[in-house]
Amino acid sequence: MPDMKEIDYRRGLLRFAIPTHWVVDHDSQGGGVFYADEPGSGTLRVSVQALAGKRQVDEPALLSVLGRYGTVERLPDGKAVVRYSREASEDGIPITILCWEVVGVIPPQQVGVAVFSYTIESIGAESPRVQTEVRMIDKSICASEFAPNAASSRLAATLDGDELLADGPPMLPR
Repeated sequence: MPDMKEIDYRRGLLRFAIPTHWVVDHDSQGGGVFYADEPGSGTLRVSVQALAGKRQVDEPALLSVLGRYGTVERLPDGKAVVRYSREASEDGIPITILCWEVVGVIPPQQVGVAVFSYTIESIGAESPRVQTEVRMIDKSICASEFAPNAASSRLAATLDGDELLADGPPMLPR
């Protein structure tokens, strides 16, 4: 596994690790974009929200915010993840998009929702190098953390009539 650096995404609302040599950037919608600056490398994107409720978050409420794709896997730390993939085309080039939706409780009444996607040209998606990178990304995503202190101060929309924290200021490498 390569040397890793921790990313405090959206002022620490979500923490995860990427290889130290990856570029940290953002897209036009303000989402995080991470990639190795080398030919044929994939691109990891992330967006995050924190949903605030009027009551303590229970398991059904936590799992209800996951997308409807794939099978839900409960992680040892209490988070849940759903993995799925899609095929698409970008500028006429076939691409594979691997997706992860991660939810976790931000005590006592918030749910963190992170959506990661890793895009790679389909022709190279099954190569040993890419498969190794995907395993590393999966491990990092599953080990990601939602930070309660970062989420508690920035409210903006709703979950079951409650408030939603949307993407905020950019990410900071640690």
